[in-house]
Amino acid sequence: LTELALGGSISKVVFALTLAASLGVCSTYIVFVGQTLASLSADEVSNNIVHSIAPNVDERTWEIITAGTVYPLSLIRNYGVFAFTSALGVTAVLGGIATTLVYGVFVDPGLGIFEALSAVTELKMWPDSIADAFGGSFGTIAYLFCVNFLTFPIINSMKNAEEEYSGAVSSAVAVIWVVNIVFALICLSFYGESTQDLVLQNLDNGPYLSALKILLCIDLLFTFPVVFSSGRQILENSILGETNNNLLDTNGVVEIDEENELS
Repeated sequence: LTELALGGSISKVVFALTLAASLGVCSTYIVFVGQTLASLSADEVSNNIVHSIAPNVDERTWEIITAGTVYPLSLIRNYGVFAFTSALGVTAVLGGIATTLVYGVFVDPGLGIFEALSAVTELKMWPDSIADAFGGSFGTIAYLFCVNFLTFPIINSMKNAEEEYSGAVSSAVAVIWVVNIVFALICLSFYGESTQDLVLQNLDNGPYLSALKILLCIDLLFTFPVVFSSGRQILENSILGETNNNLLDTNGVVEIDEENELS
């Protein structure tokens, strides 16, 4: 479509940028899983299952293991096989949000819901350094919203994309935008300047929290192939040729559940 509309040279630029965005977001999946499993592996207090099986494994090693795990999963073309794990992922994400809010209200800082809400009004309107704040937050912002490359698998999964796509994407982005802002403000009111990039790091690794973090990692592992779909197709088109890649893609049944559409 880009080649027909803008020409061959511009289409290559678009493909390169789409591939870079896909790889960038997918790399954050690997980093998230690596950080989470490393924190569980190093926690001797909670005696979680990750520490019991693989104690004190560093973050880089977990990232290498994660990359080795998602590689064969990225070769799967029938996304319908991820339906169960995606449903499990939706449950884990909702559980993570609820657990974080309950933990902040009742445990740490544990000042109650009214104190937490009132603390939001006391937050600074502007950071001390705009440059530092923008630089530190740009990766997260891009991770959440620069996901145009997911357009292709979403369109391919819809039975009536011409009528359903616009409404589905607009509704999904609006809901995720509101949830992210509200959740971020409340968490910032809990922990202030001590808020971690990954807010789960502000929570202790108790048995339930550990199980929740593991479920989130499983969700990301099985969501990775869908997120990397556009990048994979671009690479295959450039290496194998568009004709061969289209033949390969038509042999797979593409079905993406609600969670992947929201992503």
